[in-house]
Amino acid sequence: MIGVPEAVRLVIEPGDLFLPPHWRAKRRGIDALAAGSRVVLSDDRPGSRIRLRRQAARLGLQISREYVVLPSWGRASFLVEDHPTTLAWLWATLATIPPGVSRGSLLAEAAVRGGRRAPVLALAGSLAPGRVVIASRQ
Repeated sequence: MIGVPEAVRLVIEPGDLFLPPHWRAKRRGIDALAAGSRVVLSDDRPGSRIRLRRQAARLGLQISREYVVLPSWGRASFLVEDHPTTLAWLWATLATIPPGVSRGSLLAEAAVRGGRRAPVLALAGSLAPGRVVIASRQ
């Protein structure tokens, strides 16, 4: 799997059908899979939540997990489940104002505090520039 970040490889099991970003999966290829087979869909563009959910529905797949790749697909350091609680924990744990920053610190503090709100986290999860969806054939 060339070009697949190591963080993403951790959730791909042997035997999974992995569809990399920009792959155009055809329904007939998915129909050849046995019922219950896992399919891993991925996208590396902002707004990928809707695209991958539509693709899974079009292919007749049942989504079991959704992950956000952070900070981006090309520089993936974290793979976080796309759930407001998980994103809130990540934001509360990692988002901070760097030491020694005085210029714009009030604005940075407002951004850190505002980012803890559920609607902001839900928006951030949907706009994240990288996503992995684990689904199975019904």
